Amino acid sequence: MTSIMKRIFSAVLLLSMVAGCKPKPVVFDGTILGYDGQEVDVTLTKDYSREQLEIAEDGSFHIEKMLDEAITGGISIIKGGSYYGLIVPGKTYHFSVDLSKTPAAWEYESDCPVEDAFYKYMRDTLLKIDYKNYVFPDKFADFDAMWTERLAEGAPKLAAVKDRYAVKYFKQTIAQSIAHNKIIFANQLENKGLRPEDDPDYMKFFNSVDLSDEKMRTLLGSMIQIKSGMYCDTIPASIRYIQAIEELAPSQYVRDSVTAKHVDSVIKDGKISSVYEGNFLLETAERLVKDEAQLENYRARVSKVLSLVRGSDAIDFPMTDINGKTIHLSDFKGKVVYVDFWATWCIPCCMQIPFMKVVAAKYASDPDVACISISFDHNLDSWKSLLAFDKPEWPQYVSDDAGKQIMTDYGFQAIPRFMIFDKDGKIFSVNAPRPQDMDEVTKIIDSLK
Repeated sequence: MTSIMKRIFSAVLLLSMVAGCKPKPVVFDGTILGYDGQEVDVTLTKDYSREQLEIAEDGSFHIEKMLDEAITGGISIIKGGSYYGLIVPGKTYHFSVDLSKTPAAWEYESDCPVEDAFYKYMRDTLLKIDYKNYVFPDKFADFDAMWTERLAEGAPKLAAVKDRYAVKYFKQTIAQSIAHNKIIFANQLENKGLRPEDDPDYMKFFNSVDLSDEKMRTLLGSMIQIKSGMYCDTIPASIRYIQAIEELAPSQYVRDSVTAKHVDSVIKDGKISSVYEGNFLLETAERLVKDEAQLENYRARVSKVLSLVRGSDAIDFPMTDINGKTIHLSDFKGKVVYVDFWATWCIPCCMQIPFMKVVAAKYASDPDVACISISFDHNLDSWKSLLAFDKPEWPQYVSDDAGKQIMTDYGFQAIPRFMIFDKDGKIFSVNAPRPQDMDEVTKIIDSLK
């Protein structure tokens, strides 16, 4: 073949490929009977964003949208139901909705019934696991074999689908879904007291997942979570998570992006257990975040959280007993102190009272332990009335400003809240277990006596 002929052949081939990938319009049309202005949304984009659909006075509608691949999309009517399913480029989807019926009556048809049928099969049979009744095996190999059997059963049905957009969508969706189910099989192993890293077949699969494939990128979050659980559990969870990101992220851009989001989440949630962890998170943030105002916010937040970590000095506060006598938290130094912050208007707080009674009774005669309840009530009459009715046998106090300063100093916004302080007046936990978890509470208290 001459060079000229080669160039002509290449040009023709390129044009045919471009023509083959040319976007095609999807058509949505139909009629809404009984339409009286309800908002109607359509989802016809890869990012699942919605747009409002214009409806004519007679309830009819028509919209065309260019698509270059099959997606999951549909139509929804406020207070009228919805339809979501496979949307294929170049196809027409017709809807008839009767809003005069309760529930609204939907009729739907498309010019791709084979694709619709396989989509329903894929969703309801091929990829569906009944987590309530399915008995997960103890070995990954058996779980993997189950998916192999399902794929073999579904292969003839998929072969009947001829539209190339739909075939590509189905293959990608099936591959992603099965890979995700296989990845989170680690959770089922852990539920059985087994370690996923001790199952060689699971690890072989886990390490084979190609996260450089953009279509598999949705699996990254699950894989990071699983991988972080494989590291030594004496390392703080947030640091283990970042270690997993470093190991699994397919590029520096993805690595930095995911890490920055994780650091932001941990700092905002205040789930920092030590000075080491706090400093690590700040150093990571300062490496990745360019906004100085955001960094200052991070520094202030971490500083606040670190002032409350285990071993820090307790922030003293006053409280008043039923007779009006003021005492301070520091007056209990020399005892392990289990504190219950509550209010009469707080139903979850009141639900803990019977459990608090049991914990307090256990340590009533123990000179090394003090169980106290501090009310955040504005209305002292309500507080005194409930005490007169319940007659609690452990010390009861009220915060002078309904707990505002305590909540500010200890960085929480809701009650019930329980805290434990050691005999030296140091913080053990500013978010201790509730008394309903008595075994856990008493284990901590006994270890500090």
